[in-house]
Amino acid sequence: MKILITGAQFGNKGAQSLLFTVMDQLRRQDADTEIYYTPVDNYKSYAPDHPFRFHLIFGGRDAHRYETHPELREEMLANQAERRKQEPTALAPEVLSGLHRLLPQLDGVLDVSGYALTSKMADFANRRLLWHIAEAARYGIPVILLPQSFGPFHYAGESADLPERIRETLPLAARIYAREPEGYQLLTEEFGLSNVRQAPDLVLQTEPPDWRNLMTREPDLRVPRLETTGNVGVIPNTQTFLHGDERAILSLYRELLAELIRRGRQIWIFRHSEDLEPCKAIAALFPDHPQVHLVEEEFSCFGYSAFVRQFDYIIASRFHAVVHAYREGIPAVIPGWAVKYRELAALLGQEAYAFDITERFDPRDLLRAVERMDERFREERDSIAAGISRLRKHNCFPQCWEILERAKKERRC
Repeated sequence: MKILITGAQFGNKGAQSLLFTVMDQLRRQDADTEIYYTPVDNYKSYAPDHPFRFHLIFGGRDAHRYETHPELREEMLANQAERRKQEPTALAPEVLSGLHRLLPQLDGVLDVSGYALTSKMADFANRRLLWHIAEAARYGIPVILLPQSFGPFHYAGESADLPERIRETLPLAARIYAREPEGYQLLTEEFGLSNVRQAPDLVLQTEPPDWRNLMTREPDLRVPRLETTGNVGVIPNTQTFLHGDERAILSLYRELLAELIRRGRQIWIFRHSEDLEPCKAIAALFPDHPQVHLVEEEFSCFGYSAFVRQFDYIIASRFHAVVHAYREGIPAVIPGWAVKYRELAALLGQEAYAFDITERFDPRDLLRAVERMDERFREERDSIAAGISRLRKHNCFPQCWEILERAKKERRC
């Protein structure tokens, strides 16, 4: 099979992990699957000798324009060739047209956007996802939106046409998996879709990936070895500061860290994705305190999983920081910023530890949750392990594989 994976990136470790999970699941089904990947971040950031077992496909705005405007293709290629003479680092013309040449050959498109179809995200993120569905459907290629969050859909201004675009385009997908009940309800009731199913995050449903299905060489998993005991990880998220009151959130972290210090905990502040600045701001609340440590190192999703095993529990605001911790059996107190955090925690009986700190709430409730976790983290570990085992019995990927195989047979007929 030839499969294109869309919606992922390496800047966000949750998106990277979803990419790796899907690659692993595809090759467990068929070791010879050819995987193509079009990143939503900077295509040029991937070195030519990258160790990953996918074919890199440029999917930026110009690639979309090339595909959708046949009358401009010759001119675009000529302009790109000329530009490359002036700028040797510019994309080669054949890179610009790569997506257009690939589409007719595909057996399926799997989208792993964690959160793209919503008025909370940029206009282009919404349109890019809808564009991939529509173009694949034009070639008769099945598209599956793997478990992700949807909504709200309060579009305005230049995005005011998107509800109608969604209504026209989403029925073309072979299957849509909504990660939360709220997203499922919005898609089925607001847009009347019948191709939607509810399923938890794919990382929770599956075993950790086998690196041999992903890479040409074993990843380097050297991570800091903590010599301390009683470790608690603190993993912030830039989004909470953007969607909430930054001063109030920093004040909240000051109270949280003070409570952990009072309890004799060793506090390690580190990032899951692109959140180094919030990490530094939180660490600066207790400068030079012997119980507060800042880790500036950036981990791959593999490295994060190896590092997080060293903690009794974490306080995390990144969705996939929590997902990966859960997969390793590590409990979390979750100062989140959207409904998806509460519903993730509820999957594993952890809803008492999840909060939306961008809404009006009582900080004392969060402090009480930390107190409870500090006393019960061993019991919560057992509860999470049992929940993960239950979720893995209902892996949605076999259904996805059936859809792809059936579509492939129909195209051959």
